[in-house]
Amino acid sequence: LDSRIDHDPSLLEKLVRNWAAKPPRPFVRLYGQHTERKTKERDGRSENTNVTDFDIKLDLTPYLHPPTGTRWENYELCTVENDEKAKRGSVFRKRAPGYSSSYKNLTLLSTPTITEWCHMYCASHAELKVFQLKRKIIGFDKDRFKKHIERLVSKTNYRGHLRIEFPIQNEVTEVWNDCKMNHWRQTKWIYAVFYITMLWILAWPYLFLRTKKYETVSSVWHYSRLDWQGKRSYATISEDQVFNIWSKAISRAVLSRRQGCLDQEDLL
Repeated sequence: LDSRIDHDPSLLEKLVRNWAAKPPRPFVRLYGQHTERKTKERDGRSENTNVTDFDIKLDLTPYLHPPTGTRWENYELCTVENDEKAKRGSVFRKRAPGYSSSYKNLTLLSTPTITEWCHMYCASHAELKVFQLKRKIIGFDKDRFKKHIERLVSKTNYRGHLRIEFPIQNEVTEVWNDCKMNHWRQTKWIYAVFYITMLWILAWPYLFLRTKKYETVSSVWHYSRLDWQGKRSYATISEDQVFNIWSKAISRAVLSRRQGCLDQEDLL
Protein backbone atom coordinates (compact mmCIF):
# COMPACT_ATOMS: atom_id res chain seq x y z
CA LEU A 1 0.00 0.00 0.00
CA ASP A 2 1.86 3.04 -1.30
CA SER A 3 0.20 5.86 -3.20
CA ARG A 4 3.42 6.55 -5.12
CA ILE A 5 3.30 3.12 -6.75
CA ASP A 6 -0.30 3.66 -7.90
CA HIS A 7 0.74 6.53 -10.20
CA ASP A 8 4.40 5.84 -11.03
CA PRO A 9 4.83 2.93 -13.47
CA SER A 10 8.62 3.33 -13.46
CA LEU A 11 8.73 2.87 -9.69
CA LEU A 12 6.40 -0.12 -9.91
CA GLU A 13 8.56 -1.75 -12.58
CA LYS A 14 11.73 -1.16 -10.54
CA LEU A 15 10.14 -2.78 -7.48
CA VAL A 16 8.83 -5.74 -9.47
CA ARG A 17 12.26 -6.39 -10.97
CA ASN A 18 13.82 -6.26 -7.49
CA TRP A 19 11.20 -8.65 -6.10
CA ALA A 20 11.68 -11.00 -9.04
CA ALA A 21 15.34 -11.46 -8.06
CA LYS A 22 14.29 -12.90 -4.69
CA PRO A 23 13.88 -16.66 -5.10
CA PRO A 24 10.88 -18.74 -4.07
CA ARG A 25 11.41 -21.33 -1.35
CA PRO A 26 10.41 -24.78 -2.62
CA PHE A 27 9.93 -27.62 -0.16
CA VAL A 28 9.15 -31.31 -0.24
CA ARG A 29 6.71 -32.25 2.51
CA LEU A 30 6.11 -35.81 3.70
CA TYR A 31 3.04 -36.22 5.85
CA GLY A 32 2.09 -39.58 7.35
CA GLN A 33 -0.98 -40.38 9.40
CA HIS A 34 -3.13 -43.31 10.45
CA THR A 35 -6.63 -43.66 11.85
CA GLU A 36 -7.36 -44.97 15.33
CA ARG A 37 -10.75 -45.87 16.73
CA LYS A 38 -11.18 -44.56 20.26
CA THR A 39 -14.02 -44.84 22.76
CA LYS A 40 -15.25 -41.74 24.58
CA GLU A 41 -15.30 -42.05 28.35
CA ARG A 42 -18.48 -39.99 28.75
CA ASP A 43 -20.93 -41.84 26.55
CA GLY A 44 -18.96 -44.91 25.50
CA ARG A 45 -19.29 -44.08 21.81
CA SER A 46 -16.50 -44.89 19.39
CA GLU A 47 -15.08 -42.44 16.89
CA ASN A 48 -12.24 -42.37 14.37
CA THR A 49 -9.29 -40.12 15.16
CA ASN A 50 -6.48 -39.19 12.79
CA VAL A 51 -3.03 -39.55 14.34
CA THR A 52 0.02 -37.84 12.81
CA ASP A 53 2.96 -40.22 12.47
CA PHE A 54 5.41 -37.77 10.92
CA ASP A 55 5.44 -34.39 9.21
CA ILE A 56 8.77 -33.75 7.49
CA LYS A 57 9.88 -30.89 5.24
CA LEU A 58 12.99 -30.63 3.07
CA ASP A 59 14.08 -27.21 1.77
CA LEU A 60 15.10 -27.33 -1.90
CA THR A 61 16.01 -23.63 -2.20
CA PRO A 62 19.81 -24.21 -2.14
CA TYR A 63 19.52 -26.28 -5.32
CA LEU A 64 18.17 -23.31 -7.29
CA HIS A 65 21.43 -21.36 -6.93
CA PRO A 66 24.32 -22.43 -9.18
CA PRO A 67 27.92 -22.14 -7.98
CA THR A 68 29.58 -18.76 -8.42
CA GLY A 69 31.22 -18.35 -11.81
CA THR A 70 28.95 -20.67 -13.77
CA ARG A 71 27.08 -19.39 -16.82
CA TRP A 72 23.56 -19.94 -15.60
CA GLU A 73 20.76 -17.40 -15.45
CA ASN A 74 18.92 -17.99 -12.20
CA TYR A 75 15.60 -16.63 -13.40
CA GLU A 76 13.84 -14.81 -16.19
CA LEU A 77 11.05 -12.27 -15.97
CA CYS A 78 8.09 -13.27 -18.15
CA THR A 79 4.73 -11.81 -19.07
CA VAL A 80 1.59 -13.72 -19.91
CA GLU A 81 1.11 -14.72 -23.55
CA ASN A 82 -1.92 -13.50 -25.52
CA ASP A 83 -3.37 -17.00 -25.80
CA GLU A 84 -3.14 -17.67 -22.04
CA LYS A 85 -6.11 -17.10 -19.79
CA ALA A 86 -5.11 -14.64 -17.06
CA LYS A 87 -6.50 -11.77 -15.03
CA ARG A 88 -5.55 -8.76 -17.14
CA GLY A 89 -6.93 -5.99 -14.98
CA SER A 90 -10.10 -8.03 -14.65
CA VAL A 91 -12.02 -10.14 -12.16
CA PHE A 92 -12.00 -13.31 -14.22
CA ARG A 93 -9.28 -14.93 -16.31
CA LYS A 94 -9.43 -14.24 -20.03
CA ARG A 95 -7.27 -14.15 -23.13
CA ALA A 96 -5.95 -10.92 -24.62
CA PRO A 97 -8.62 -8.64 -26.14
CA GLY A 98 -8.92 -9.28 -29.86
CA TYR A 99 -7.02 -12.55 -29.65
CA SER A 100 -7.95 -15.21 -32.15
CA SER A 101 -6.45 -18.60 -32.88
CA SER A 102 -6.06 -17.61 -36.52
CA TYR A 103 -2.52 -17.24 -37.83
CA LYS A 104 -3.24 -13.69 -39.00
CA ASN A 105 -4.16 -12.39 -35.56
CA LEU A 106 -1.24 -14.20 -33.95
CA THR A 107 1.17 -12.19 -36.08
CA LEU A 108 -0.58 -8.86 -35.50
CA LEU A 109 -0.86 -9.01 -31.70
CA SER A 110 2.31 -8.50 -29.70
CA THR A 111 2.65 -9.66 -26.10
CA PRO A 112 2.72 -6.68 -23.68
CA THR A 113 6.01 -6.18 -21.86
CA ILE A 114 6.41 -5.71 -18.12
CA THR A 115 6.78 -1.96 -18.76
CA GLU A 116 3.44 -1.88 -20.57
CA TRP A 117 1.69 -3.88 -17.83
CA CYS A 118 2.99 -1.46 -15.20
CA HIS A 119 1.66 1.47 -17.24
CA MET A 120 -1.73 -0.24 -17.64
CA TYR A 121 -1.97 -0.85 -13.89
CA CYS A 122 -1.13 2.75 -13.01
CA ALA A 123 -3.51 4.09 -15.67
CA SER A 124 -6.42 2.05 -14.31
CA HIS A 125 -9.10 4.01 -12.42
CA ALA A 126 -10.44 0.91 -10.66
CA GLU A 127 -11.49 1.50 -7.06
CA LEU A 128 -9.69 -1.68 -5.98
CA LYS A 129 -6.79 -3.10 -7.97
CA VAL A 130 -3.94 -5.55 -7.39
CA PHE A 131 -0.69 -6.10 -9.28
CA GLN A 132 0.80 -9.54 -8.70
CA LEU A 133 4.25 -11.02 -9.23
CA LYS A 134 4.29 -14.81 -9.11
CA ARG A 135 7.48 -16.84 -8.74
CA LYS A 136 7.48 -20.17 -10.58
CA ILE A 137 9.88 -23.11 -10.61
CA ILE A 138 10.26 -25.22 -13.74
CA GLY A 139 12.50 -28.11 -14.65
CA PHE A 140 12.02 -30.07 -11.42
CA ASP A 141 10.57 -33.55 -11.98
CA LYS A 142 8.10 -33.84 -9.10
CA ASP A 143 6.75 -37.22 -10.21
CA ARG A 144 10.22 -38.77 -10.32
CA PHE A 145 11.14 -37.39 -6.89
CA LYS A 146 7.80 -38.47 -5.46
CA LYS A 147 8.31 -42.06 -6.63
CA HIS A 148 11.72 -42.13 -4.96
CA ILE A 149 10.14 -40.99 -1.68
CA GLU A 150 7.29 -43.50 -1.90
CA ARG A 151 9.70 -46.41 -2.43
CA LEU A 152 11.90 -45.20 0.43
CA VAL A 153 9.00 -44.92 2.90
CA SER A 154 7.68 -48.30 1.78
CA LYS A 155 11.03 -49.88 2.74
CA THR A 156 10.53 -48.66 6.32
CA ASN A 157 7.39 -50.88 6.47
CA TYR A 158 5.22 -47.84 7.11
CA ARG A 159 1.56 -48.82 6.71
CA GLY A 160 -0.20 -45.53 7.30
CA HIS A 161 -1.40 -42.98 4.76
CA LEU A 162 1.46 -41.07 3.09
CA ARG A 163 0.93 -37.69 1.46
CA ILE A 164 3.73 -35.98 -0.47
CA GLU A 165 3.40 -32.30 -1.35
CA PHE A 166 5.60 -29.63 -2.93
CA PRO A 167 4.65 -26.35 -1.22
CA ILE A 168 6.35 -23.09 -2.17
CA GLN A 169 6.95 -20.20 0.20
CA ASN A 170 7.51 -16.63 -0.99
CA GLU A 171 5.60 -17.55 -4.14
CA VAL A 172 3.56 -14.37 -4.57
CA THR A 173 4.16 -10.66 -4.00
CA GLU A 174 1.22 -8.29 -4.44
CA VAL A 175 0.80 -4.54 -4.73
CA TRP A 176 -2.55 -3.22 -3.51
CA ASN A 177 -3.62 0.30 -4.41
CA ASP A 178 -3.69 2.82 -1.58
CA CYS A 179 -7.34 3.31 -0.58
CA LYS A 180 -9.49 3.16 2.55
CA MET A 181 -10.99 -0.19 1.63
CA ASN A 182 -7.60 -1.88 1.38
CA HIS A 183 -6.41 -0.29 4.62
CA TRP A 184 -9.52 -1.69 6.32
CA ARG A 185 -8.80 -5.13 4.87
CA GLN A 186 -5.39 -5.10 6.57
CA THR A 187 -6.61 -3.79 9.92
CA LYS A 188 -6.68 -6.73 12.32
CA TRP A 189 -9.57 -5.62 14.53
CA ILE A 190 -11.80 -4.90 11.53
CA TYR A 191 -10.88 -8.30 10.09
CA ALA A 192 -11.75 -9.93 13.43
CA VAL A 193 -15.13 -8.16 13.64
CA PHE A 194 -16.10 -9.25 10.13
CA TYR A 195 -15.01 -12.82 10.90
CA ILE A 196 -16.83 -13.09 14.24
CA THR A 197 -20.05 -11.43 13.03
CA MET A 198 -20.00 -13.44 9.78
CA LEU A 199 -20.14 -10.21 7.77
CA TRP A 200 -17.38 -11.66 5.59
CA ILE A 201 -20.12 -13.69 3.86
CA LEU A 202 -21.43 -10.41 2.42
CA ALA A 203 -18.09 -8.62 2.11
CA TRP A 204 -16.23 -11.34 0.24
CA PRO A 205 -18.41 -11.36 -2.93
CA TYR A 206 -18.29 -7.55 -3.03
CA LEU A 207 -14.49 -7.44 -2.74
CA PHE A 208 -14.07 -10.28 -5.23
CA LEU A 209 -16.19 -8.59 -7.89
CA ARG A 210 -14.78 -5.10 -7.31
CA THR A 211 -11.07 -5.97 -7.29
CA LYS A 212 -9.36 -5.77 -10.68
CA LYS A 213 -6.30 -8.02 -10.71
CA TYR A 214 -3.20 -7.95 -12.88
CA GLU A 215 -1.76 -11.47 -12.71
CA THR A 216 0.40 -11.04 -15.79
CA VAL A 217 4.03 -11.04 -14.65
CA SER A 218 6.03 -13.99 -13.34
CA SER A 219 9.58 -14.70 -12.26
CA VAL A 220 10.52 -18.12 -13.65
CA TRP A 221 13.29 -19.97 -11.84
CA HIS A 222 14.94 -22.88 -13.65
CA TYR A 223 15.88 -25.97 -11.70
CA SER A 224 17.03 -27.46 -14.99
CA ARG A 225 17.06 -26.68 -18.71
CA LEU A 226 17.11 -28.63 -21.96
CA ASP A 227 19.69 -27.65 -24.57
CA TRP A 228 19.21 -27.82 -28.34
CA GLN A 229 20.34 -31.47 -28.30
CA GLY A 230 17.73 -32.43 -25.72
CA LYS A 231 20.34 -32.83 -22.99
CA ARG A 232 19.29 -31.64 -19.55
CA SER A 233 21.55 -29.42 -17.47
CA TYR A 234 20.95 -28.44 -13.85
CA ALA A 235 21.46 -25.30 -11.82
CA THR A 236 23.22 -27.48 -9.24
CA ILE A 237 22.42 -31.22 -9.07
CA SER A 238 19.69 -33.54 -10.38
CA GLU A 239 16.60 -34.78 -8.54
CA ASP A 240 18.22 -38.21 -8.17
CA GLN A 241 21.31 -36.69 -6.57
CA VAL A 242 19.22 -34.65 -4.13
CA PHE A 243 17.36 -37.80 -3.15
CA ASN A 244 20.58 -39.78 -2.68
CA ILE A 245 21.95 -37.08 -0.39
CA TRP A 246 18.85 -36.96 1.82
CA SER A 247 17.47 -40.51 1.61
CA LYS A 248 19.05 -41.77 4.85
CA ALA A 249 18.01 -38.64 6.74
CA ILE A 250 14.44 -38.97 5.46
CA SER A 251 14.31 -42.65 6.39
CA ARG A 252 15.52 -41.92 9.93
CA ALA A 253 13.02 -39.08 10.26
CA VAL A 254 10.13 -41.36 9.24
CA LEU A 255 11.17 -44.08 11.69
CA SER A 256 11.59 -41.59 14.54
CA ARG A 257 8.19 -39.96 13.85
CA ARG A 258 9.88 -36.64 13.22
CA GLN A 259 7.96 -33.39 12.83
CA GLY A 260 9.83 -30.43 11.41
CA CYS A 261 12.28 -29.35 8.71
CA LEU A 262 15.41 -31.34 7.96
CA ASP A 263 18.74 -29.49 8.07
CA GLN A 264 22.44 -30.17 7.58
CA GLU A 265 22.77 -31.78 11.00
CA ASP A 266 20.46 -34.58 9.82
CA LEU A 267 23.09 -35.54 7.24
CA LEU A 268 25.72 -36.28 9.89
